Amino acid sequence: MPVESVRRLDSRTKSANHEPLPNAASAVVSWPQCNGCRRGGSSVDNSELSRVRSCHPGGQLGRIYNLFKGFNPEANGSGDWVDNSGVAHRLLGQALANVPFTRFYERDLDAVYRNAAEQFMAAEPFTSFVVLPTKKILLFWFFDIYDPMTYPLLYQIPLWVIIVLSALGLAYTVRSGLLRTPEHRAVLIVFTLQTLVMAAYAVHSRYRMSIEPFLFSYAALGALMACVTLFERIGVPRRVSQ
Repeated sequence: MPVESVRRLDSRTKSANHEPLPNAASAVVSWPQCNGCRRGGSSVDNSELSRVRSCHPGGQLGRIYNLFKGFNPEANGSGDWVDNSGVAHRLLGQALANVPFTRFYERDLDAVYRNAAEQFMAAEPFTSFVVLPTKKILLFWFFDIYDPMTYPLLYQIPLWVIIVLSALGLAYTVRSGLLRTPEHRAVLIVFTLQTLVMAAYAVHSRYRMSIEPFLFSYAALGALMACVTLFERIGVPRRVSQ
């Protein structure tokens, strides 16, 4: 298929409410999901594919890529670090380059990532099921030290305030018995499930968005109870409503 035809595929894919595609081969990769492209051909000229493969080893197209980000010889728990450090290209560059660009490209790409992750877990079970999950949980609940967006001090300072205050709020809910209520138990279930997902794959700072509204609420409760405790210590009487 000429490169100009692939560019037309790219424009049709964008009009079908897909993400903007960075290059010609990405349009071919996405064509099985696009109604306007299902009639298209099955190949692009080799020189164009070689250029695309060298720049984009297909790392962010396969669903199993998230599993590979969490389990590989260079993994440290951070998905952003794997994305930005070219880990897939270093470890699997040749295997990814050999995946043919057909309508089953994403499936075949997933197989490469799945095999790499499974081989790593089989060779390093303690690292895979103890060390890395522990790192991922810490990176998720505190901050990703490998992510340049979350490592700066200006990001850490307000985050630590939220972490400390939300811990105080959770401690109060335990002491007061609020955890026996369905609402608070539901929040704990959300926390637990999200933590398990992070431990099974890799951490991205954006994944905290699902728990931060609850953390803010517990932080507000923690701040309130800290103020009440402080006022009681210094002898400020409580105002009793009539």
